[in-house]
Amino acid sequence: MVRGILAYGAYLPYRRLDRASITAVTGRGGGVGHRSVASYDEDTSTMGVEAARLALAGAPVDPDAL
Repeated sequence: MVRGILAYGAYLPYRRLDRASITAVTGRGGGVGHRSVASYDEDTSTMGVEAARLALAGAPVDPDAL
């Protein structure tokens, strides 16, 4: 029986927010570059399911349980 971490997955939302826009709205913070932002229909559950799907797609075995 094989035990341990066999695969992992990560999911980042597609949409990006320019950090300079944060400074323009709040007057502070922001920084340089972009950050990922969830869409209106993405929550932690849907992002977790997508990460699990990616992990199972790359797994060398078919697990009985997660």
